Amino acid sequence: KPTRLAAGRPPAASRLTLPFQAHLVRLSIPTPSSHKIPRPRNPMPLSLSLDFLSKRGDGKLDGRALAFFVMSLFIISAPLDLSQLVFVLVGALAYAAVQALTVPPTHWRPQGKGFSAQPRSEGCKFGDKVPCHAAPVKPNLQPNPRRTSAAAAAPGKDLRKNSCQPVLPPSFAAQGWDGEVQELLARLCPTPEGDRAMGRLAQVVQQTLRRTFPGAEVAAFASGEIARGRACSVAVPEVDLVITVSPAELVAVPRHSGRGGGSGGGGRGGGGGDGQLDSRKLQKSAIRTCTDILVASGLGFKFRRSAFRGQEPKVTLLAPSRACGLEHDVPFDLAVNCSTPLRNAALIAECRRLDPRAQELILLVKRWAKERGVCHAAKGHLSPYCWTLMAIYYLQVGVDGEGTLLPPLANLNLSVDQFTGSGCGEKDAALPEMATHRLCVDEEKKSIGDLFKEFLRFYHSSFDWSGGEAVAPRIGQRAPPDVALPLHIVLHEDGVTTEVGPSIEDPFDGHRNLGDGATVVSLARLREELARAQELCFRPNGCSLTELLEPWAPTEWAEAALA
Repeated sequence: KPTRLAAGRPPAASRLTLPFQAHLVRLSIPTPSSHKIPRPRNPMPLSLSLDFLSKRGDGKLDGRALAFFVMSLFIISAPLDLSQLVFVLVGALAYAAVQALTVPPTHWRPQGKGFSAQPRSEGCKFGDKVPCHAAPVKPNLQPNPRRTSAAAAAPGKDLRKNSCQPVLPPSFAAQGWDGEVQELLARLCPTPEGDRAMGRLAQVVQQTLRRTFPGAEVAAFASGEIARGRACSVAVPEVDLVITVSPAELVAVPRHSGRGGGSGGGGRGGGGGDGQLDSRKLQKSAIRTCTDILVASGLGFKFRRSAFRGQEPKVTLLAPSRACGLEHDVPFDLAVNCSTPLRNAALIAECRRLDPRAQELILLVKRWAKERGVCHAAKGHLSPYCWTLMAIYYLQVGVDGEGTLLPPLANLNLSVDQFTGSGCGEKDAALPEMATHRLCVDEEKKSIGDLFKEFLRFYHSSFDWSGGEAVAPRIGQRAPPDVALPLHIVLHEDGVTTEVGPSIEDPFDGHRNLGDGATVVSLARLREELARAQELCFRPNGCSLTELLEPWAPTEWAEAALA
């Protein structure tokens, strides 16, 4: 307990009581606020008693305090029996003996950064307020760049990490813009080898999952060639695997409550019994269950990441090469009862029937968006399905000098039920409306390279991103968003400024805005990439596809701080 100090005596910074002494030793040590000083050893009760009985801390006893102490001992010991008093006395003597045999340290000094371990000089005293060593060690105030990089960067922005194997832009043997485009398309277009690999992968996954879900059906869809390995393909995989399971079968299987949480287990999944289950939580729980089954199957499947915040939850897995029959592992997105991959396959197949250049433009646009980092939906960017709809909408309204290349999708009998195979097959019967809506004139057709350049210019200079126009392939004409399409309002970091996000209508569901995941950062990145692409494509000395497809890398945290 603290003692009363004499008038005019400065308070001590730290106090240390030595055993079997009636006086206190004051120790003053400067203590930096950024360092924690360990507490000294606990003094024995006898020293505390003498400190309590002393009047001014100088060893002289106070009569009143001594009388109070004796009276307290009498009140405590009066109700006790003789045997109990003997045990108390023996215990006190034993504790005092143990404390007496313990050699106290001659001095106490904090250990840590900012204090030197050098011995004190001869003239050093415990009462000194300044350490006596000649050269005090200064604390290291240099920040750790690994720890400060995240704090220095602006919130919501990506940080660049050094790669052990840098990703290089594609190189081409062909000369000229059109030659490079055709060479790239030869690498992107699906091949029979890739279709067979997708079929084997779907069969392996289906056989593995049917042990838990006997009625599960697995369909694989590829948006490009998968036989050739490509860097950064894990970020936006080319393959989508859709597991179709009846809701009754999902409810019958125990819900998963492991990775990621959020779905709950037992009867907590939807806030009640099985009849009150939330369909979205049930879908997430089924994806987690399927992921655990595949990873624990021993076939070599590896989990990469999950994306449950979007409109359709999914996970990204890495399939082993032996499961696909290829020389490299294949990343793919896994979803349960998801309709987007089927819709994407149906649109691409029908657009390829109407004009083969439509599929080539879609492949080229999505490859550019992936390389420049504006196609990762988990980061708030537009999804590959959105870029497909944007390419189709441009071919409907934005081509100059050639007319409308694609008709409104509302006039086509599109049905996802006819695309339940590998996702690359075509319908057996031709659409009856195909001939009447083919509006291309018999003029010289533009090359796919020219269409790609005009696509970039259309969405940079002509399209209204401020909410006055919607990407609506269903109607196939430039118009404001439909009243049934909800608008997406983007809130800026200041919490006050707002802007209307992109309006991209799903042609299969007019009430669904596919651009509702856009953020302030993703919109800025979209405008930045469209401006960069237009500047490169229309500069006087021509454009190189290698330069246009140079992989995008986030800005260094130091450069962002200096800017």
